[in-house]
Amino acid sequence: MMLRSSRLSLRPVLASDADALQAVFGDPQAMRYSRIGAQPAQYAASWIAHLSGERGLGTWAVADRANEQVIGYASLTALRPGDGGREAELMLRLAPAWWRRGYGSEAAQAVLDYGFDHLGLRRIVASIDPDHVAADAWLRKLGLRPAGELMLAGDPRPERLYAIERG
Repeated sequence: MMLRSSRLSLRPVLASDADALQAVFGDPQAMRYSRIGAQPAQYAASWIAHLSGERGLGTWAVADRANEQVIGYASLTALRPGDGGREAELMLRLAPAWWRRGYGSEAAQAVLDYGFDHLGLRRIVASIDPDHVAADAWLRKLGLRPAGELMLAGDPRPERLYAIERG
């Protein structure tokens, strides 16, 4: 499914996106607050190869519509298999050169709208590192509100959970 906003196109991730996405996954600044940190060469290629096996509701390459340059990715992943697809987690990561221009908000809003309007989701959540102050403000701007903590296996401390509901 292709999604569009005023400046972005979000399309299914292709194997040919590996280099552009590796520039995100391999960037220490882009991955500073991620659970996995900056990743070595070829990570994006293996990530793309495994996308079809995940319980994703959608994973998109985020591209600048002016030149179709891939600047990051966005995804919706089912939280609990078997819940009827009523809840999902939003993930989004852009290359640092594209930060602070509103692209992240634009991409996230397109994904949120798709999740609620086309997939019929009831609730979409996002989790962040508790030290990521900018992400806190960004999620609140998108309408997500604090919804507790999420303890992930192997993590030394919980992540902050945010949620938005419709319907």
